[in-house]
Amino acid sequence: MQYGCPRLILGHVLVCLFSWVLLAGCGETGGGGSSGNVADVHILGGHTSFDPNLSQIPSASPSPAPSAAPAPGPSSPADTLPTPGTPPPGTTASPSMVGLSVAGLPGNLHVNEQATLSAFGGIPPYAYAMYAGEGYVDPVGGQFLAGPDAGTSLVEIRDSAGAILRAEIRVYRANTSASPIVATFHGADFACELFDTGVIKCWGGNSFGQLGDGTYHARGTPVPVRRPLGQGFVTRGRGLSINGTKVCTVTLSDEFLCWGEGRIVATPE
Repeated sequence: MQYGCPRLILGHVLVCLFSWVLLAGCGETGGGGSSGNVADVHILGGHTSFDPNLSQIPSASPSPAPSAAPAPGPSSPADTLPTPGTPPPGTTASPSMVGLSVAGLPGNLHVNEQATLSAFGGIPPYAYAMYAGEGYVDPVGGQFLAGPDAGTSLVEIRDSAGAILRAEIRVYRANTSASPIVATFHGADFACELFDTGVIKCWGGNSFGQLGDGTYHARGTPVPVRRPLGQGFVTRGRGLSINGTKVCTVTLSDEFLCWGEGRIVATPE
């Protein structure tokens, strides 16, 4: 009887110790326990826990801003574009290359009609010459006589310093279906035609200047009769007379002009 109490007390202590160990273990692993710093989080594909006092996902470091392109430095001489209106490096421009122009370009010139071109700017005097297409031009006066066919002609103009300008002239057909040739006159070895515009063209032998084109050269095709250099061509003629190698006409302005017998252009008589 005297040993029963100590045994009872020892058994009670053992039971209490066992219960304490059991409860401590459940507190660590049981679903209802909590340490106060750990929380459960569901993520795709499993179950884990993390510390809420820490960032969930480290923020991505911002990409470094692209560095600004360096400001372009001075261009090399090879890359430098010349200012408009200035000659390229290494060349010089004649002052006549600035402002050389031409006036008097006709808008409705027909075949076998005449128009006067007038150059200005640059350095006078000017020289005129045919560059392409049909027609004739006075080299000094700039009078352009259209050819017998419609089309486009180019007249080249040069000033005394060598500047060049090319003027384009459009020639249209006459507004008539009738032949532009009014009459044909025959001499000993040449012939002349009078056109409805008053233009006179001759061809054939030219030993005495009877073609009136400013030369003594024979021509196989008709060429226009010229006035003295700088005055253009004979236009507005209203008739012809041939006496040997002398040819004369009267114009609508009552000029009496003759050529041949040593005169290579038409002059008043």
